[in-house]
Order: sequence, then structure tokens, then C-alpha cells
Amino acid sequence: MIESVPQCLQYMFSAIRSILSIQIKKRERSWKTCYPFLADFLREIPLSVGLHK
Repeated sequence: MIESVPQCLQYMFSAIRSILSIQIKKRERSWKTCYPFLADFLREIPLSVGLHK
């Protein structure tokens, strides 16, 4: 079970990286749209990790 957690986190981080890169391409580095998304994403990480334990 523990081995699947890093894979899950890697997948989530690669997903957020692609989303952020798309945001940056759409609006030249307007991080105001990215910050709320990042905050929600970081809030969800402990919950998803807790489910895998």
C-alpha cells in the first residue's frame, strides 16, 4: 500500500505542473488564477495520502 502513495503523488504533481504550464501559456504569468488552485490542491494532498495509508 505504501508503495502506491509516491506514485499517486507523482501523478498529481505532474498533473498540476501541466495545468500550471497551460495557465502560464494562456495568460503570461498571471499567478492570481493559479494560487487558488494551488491552495486547494495542497489542501487535498493530506486527505489523499491519508486514504492510502
